[in-house]
Amino acid sequence: MAKKLVAVFMTLACACTLCLALVGCGGGDSKANFVGAWELETIEDADLGTVDATILKQMNMPINMTLNEDGSADFIMFGQSIDATWKADSATQMTLTLAGEGDAIFTLAEGKLTSDDGETTMIFTRGDQAS
Repeated sequence: MAKKLVAVFMTLACACTLCLALVGCGGGDSKANFVGAWELETIEDADLGTVDATILKQMNMPINMTLNEDGSADFIMFGQSIDATWKADSATQMTLTLAGEGDAIFTLAEGKLTSDDGETTMIFTRGDQAS
């Protein structure tokens, strides 16, 4: 019985150490998950319905953003630049602050950034780094 208890304790201790190591490493990598160019894939609005970004591009009204490593952001909404900053809240969540508009919380899942404020949902995918 004592050997079994020691084995269970050692397993738990190793699992806790691994979790702490992963959490410790995750903090430094969080920002890297978001840095770069992002392009709107779709926008869904309670009033407008779902709009594919291809239509907005054809109308020369793109929505995209570039998240810079220093916390600044270049946010383009319908072709107009909006001053912005951002911060990584975790490895899968970040906050974008748009001047005059407030904060938007984005969640990263399956390579996409999604913001949903209850009325409008915006989904961004990684943009072409060459453009």
